[in-house]
Amino acid sequence: MQINRKKGRIAALTLAGMLTMTAMPMQASALVTDPAGDYDNFAKALQYSLHFYDANMCGPEVTDNSRFAWRANCHTYDAAVPLIPMDMNVDLKSRVGTNLSAAFIEANYDILNTGTEDGTVDVSGGYHDAGDHVKFGLPEAYAGTTVSWGYYEFRDAYVECEQQEHVETIIRYFCDYFMRCTFRDANGDVVAFCYQVGDGDVDHEYWQLPQNDTMVRTAWFATAENPTTCNVTNTAACLAINYLNFKDTDPEYAAKCLDYAEALFAFANANDKAIADIEQGPKAYYGSSKWEDDYCFAACWLYLTTGNKQYLTDALPLVDFYAPPTYVYCWNDMWNGVILLMGMISENYKSDKSYSEAENPNGLCDLAMDYISATGKSPYEEIDFWACAAKAINTYMTGGVGTITPQGYFWLNTWGSARYNTAAQFCALVYDKYNKGKDKYNSSNADYALSAWAKGQMEYILGKNETTYLEGEGGSGSRCYLVGYDENSAAYPHHRASSGLTKCEDTDQQLYVLFGALCGGPDATDSHMDVTSNWIYNEVTIDYNAACPGAAAGLYLLYKDDYAQSITPDFPPADDGGRASSGGENGEGGTAGTWVEACGIDDLNADGAGVTKISLMVRSTSGQAPENMTVRYYIDTTELASLSNVEAKILYDQVSAEAAPAAATISAPVVWERDSQYAYIELNWGDYNFVNCGKKVQISIGFYYGDTWDPTNDPSYRDLTMFEDDGAFFGSGNEVKTDYICVYDNGVLIGGIEPDGTTVSAGSEGTDTPSNPVDGVLYGDANCDGIVKIGDVILCNRYISEDTAITITEQGLTNADCDGKAGVTSDDSVLILKLIAGMISAEELGG
Repeated sequence: MQINRKKGRIAALTLAGMLTMTAMPMQASALVTDPAGDYDNFAKALQYSLHFYDANMCGPEVTDNSRFAWRANCHTYDAAVPLIPMDMNVDLKSRVGTNLSAAFIEANYDILNTGTEDGTVDVSGGYHDAGDHVKFGLPEAYAGTTVSWGYYEFRDAYVECEQQEHVETIIRYFCDYFMRCTFRDANGDVVAFCYQVGDGDVDHEYWQLPQNDTMVRTAWFATAENPTTCNVTNTAACLAINYLNFKDTDPEYAAKCLDYAEALFAFANANDKAIADIEQGPKAYYGSSKWEDDYCFAACWLYLTTGNKQYLTDALPLVDFYAPPTYVYCWNDMWNGVILLMGMISENYKSDKSYSEAENPNGLCDLAMDYISATGKSPYEEIDFWACAAKAINTYMTGGVGTITPQGYFWLNTWGSARYNTAAQFCALVYDKYNKGKDKYNSSNADYALSAWAKGQMEYILGKNETTYLEGEGGSGSRCYLVGYDENSAAYPHHRASSGLTKCEDTDQQLYVLFGALCGGPDATDSHMDVTSNWIYNEVTIDYNAACPGAAAGLYLLYKDDYAQSITPDFPPADDGGRASSGGENGEGGTAGTWVEACGIDDLNADGAGVTKISLMVRSTSGQAPENMTVRYYIDTTELASLSNVEAKILYDQVSAEAAPAAATISAPVVWERDSQYAYIELNWGDYNFVNCGKKVQISIGFYYGDTWDPTNDPSYRDLTMFEDDGAFFGSGNEVKTDYICVYDNGVLIGGIEPDGTTVSAGSEGTDTPSNPVDGVLYGDANCDGIVKIGDVILCNRYISEDTAITITEQGLTNADCDGKAGVTSDDSVLILKLIAGMISAEELGG
């Protein structure tokens, strides 16, 4: 599809910056610059809203499935949860295992023993719930169900918008997880179903990348003693829908989904019906208020997939016909979904009974009559499932439930107003699809009035509004609630993985743009606060996003001929936005790859002794954690009487403070093997992934007596941002990018510039920039060492500034004359930088 999109700005590489910092060329700005006003581009909204699920994938197959390069495999130890009963009498952080009894585990050991280690159970995969990393049962099932339902209803939109492969990846990731968590005996009967992994109270004590999590994650199971009907049946619904989604393209997978769906529903029928005990995992985070809606929802889908009327026979006595207009379709209230499905079923349903005119005085459809019969209702009640569904949507349109904001936005609840709004849109669009736009509740409405209302609501969410800003200096203006959609999008979602921050209270720009996440949304006064720490306005969850793709798809099919529709090509962008794409602060410039952000304080004595204190953290654009990362701070030993006088200490280690037993270690000074003029101290975090964790380490290097400490000639001191007092270490945002504190993986340079100018080559890490001679001249190789690297630029700059302490051979001058004009100038230095960065080839040099 064609795209109408403003490209990011390219920051200029200035000569002054080159001479003072000898930095790599600036990268494209990470800030989202798509212009606002694309309110009716529902193809783009569909494309973007799916991507939030890539950000929240969990398990050992994230890197194989997520479209975000910055996401990495995480919580791989969910594949080896110990098969033991958890001890409820110990501290939460010390609880290990499952909610299963010892007797149950012993009786079903062979079925449950699926983990990567003997005596463990594999419940890996699935999706993190929100900006946290728990896998909660009800929102997980609802999200999988609703994304799948949207694909089922509006499949053509996904195909035309080139999103079919993507949505099917997302759906399979849900279904594979649900089936992995279903444990069946030799007869195929379900004996247990894992509906939750992790504990919300434990998880919320940490603000860090998911791949850095090491906290114990307990597993919670539905069994005959703890049936959790709501979790089990909503999961069955997701699997049943995906029989329909895959039956024509992957019949074997479709059949597997249906087999598991029927087995889960049979488990629910075979046991007592009950909601999940809130103390059995969900606590107050996702306490269910009923199970009947989930049960009926699943029964409807199973009837639609199999034609087996027994599913409806089981469900009809439980259907609450009058519930839909009182709330909106969501994880804790599925009645709107049930009534839409009942309407769909009623179109072709034939009862096994024959009703006389006396029994059916209003001429109701067969399904309505079977419902009346099953519930003992009066035959004079007006039971029209489609009319009930339309009534619910009319209620939302008029503020009969919730309220209508001054700007016309349907607002239901403080928590996730955009979630309910998009769910209402989705229900309206499904209704109009089957009723050809005829409102069977309010005949005064024009055709497709419900869809037109949904369109206006989606336009508001995409930025056609005048939002009152509650953050910063206030003011008002357009705000898009789909992150990354345009330049006015909310930019600070409450999300650990994307933020890369030390804590949610940090106000820094986030490390990555969380493209496609639907924020909590505005309040009832059209106001919103765009800050990371606000988990009301800026919460993002898999259930918040669930209805948005389906709503966007439905709107696309209705309005694609009326408004320009386009997806963004090559999406998501390779740089993934945020600070990470720039390799530096504020989203502007610097080298990509891996780098250090740091600041320092000098504490020097009048007698020449003293120490330099450094506060640092490590950033990277790579989604893969290094195998064995270390950080080196290089010093110049020239003025030292003895290197042994230098002492390196850890002043504060945030990893140790927040993620013990993980901790940093620091080495004594080590003479650099390539040049004895320099030495380094090395930091190591062992198995803990310090990259992008947002945590700081603060160290001191030097001595307070007995020698002379001059930090100004130290290679790693170069361009280090310095402060005068220790207060700088306690704030946020004082650490900024530096090229001269180096990062290694297994001893191979992956970030920074070493004392001799060696840097990481463009396009790969851990090697020098290769170059090939052209006509006997190795352009850029000013020092004639056979490799073009940053040291050649430094040498050229010193030559241009007439530094008498250096010399360049005649061959070096020939190599450095990259523009083909007489003499070596700053233009040649710029060309060498571009060659190192991979922006030009050696064949383009020499005039």
